[in-house]
Amino acid sequence: MILKVQKASKYTLALTGTPWRSDSLPISLSSYSNPEGKIICDYQYTLKQAITDRVCRKPKLVLVDNEQLQYVSPEESKYYSSIQALFKEQKISYSSILQDTDALVHILKLSASKLLSIRASNQDAGGLIVASSVAHARQIQTILNEQLKQPSVMVSYHDPDAQKIIEQFKKDHSPWIISIGMISEGTDIPRLQVCCHLSNVRTELYFRQVLGRILRITDSNNQEAWLYTLAEENLVKFAEEIEQDIPDSCLYIKQPGDKEEEDAHSLETSSPHTVRIFSKLGDFKWNNSDTSVQVGNENSVPYGSFTLGRFRERVIEAFVGI
Repeated sequence: MILKVQKASKYTLALTGTPWRSDSLPISLSSYSNPEGKIICDYQYTLKQAITDRVCRKPKLVLVDNEQLQYVSPEESKYYSSIQALFKEQKISYSSILQDTDALVHILKLSASKLLSIRASNQDAGGLIVASSVAHARQIQTILNEQLKQPSVMVSYHDPDAQKIIEQFKKDHSPWIISIGMISEGTDIPRLQVCCHLSNVRTELYFRQVLGRILRITDSNNQEAWLYTLAEENLVKFAEEIEQDIPDSCLYIKQPGDKEEEDAHSLETSSPHTVRIFSKLGDFKWNNSDTSVQVGNENSVPYGSFTLGRFRERVIEAFVGI
């Protein structure tokens, strides 16, 4: 239908901040080069230009990793030097690490410390945490409120008053808002300057939408923008490619037999995502603590266990020359 309207129109104006889809399908009203599959834009206002024009902030991305990860089972005992190395052998799921208390405490401490330092010169600065589920968000809120003594509000796509909560947070001085299926795209809260990407959704589109929440320039003296996430393979790649306006991984791949009428797909939005996570049965521990996360169902028998050593962080500072 959209394509038919476009053909009947003399002019069409299509605007987007993320000109690609994570499923490699085309965006409605867009044209693509053949055979490369790159979107053809008549005009681009890039993030680099926006930073130069002082419309957007320069982001810093912190990738949290862990070294000397040990996997122990009845069959083997093996060490890994990074989270990526552990995931490659599918010994553990990304979801399991996201839900681990010690991992959350570490990354939230880093984020809270950074937000506190920014609020020392800009008391209106706020932080966004993107959680993977309502239960996950409650776990995060408990850590913030009880262990880190950081007030927070929670907003979910399940909440009928979600927009009111967002608007209230936008106007007040509260430090943290925890989001489930909200705020990733299309929501303007300029005072956000720190973000934790703790969602199961690991696509280039979603990553950039989340990052975009902390890039809006305000009239404050402090214009830092910090995003914290785990050093998972896809997220590392997205962080390293942040200076590319249209990443090479985001080309439209035309499938054999595609018809033009079937290509009418709209942009992805911040509606709830469903992600399948594969994991073997097991549990793991961070920093030799006594808390652990059971992977599997309530009646399962642990397959193995993990002991994770020291945390380390890698900081990527984009657009340094501007």
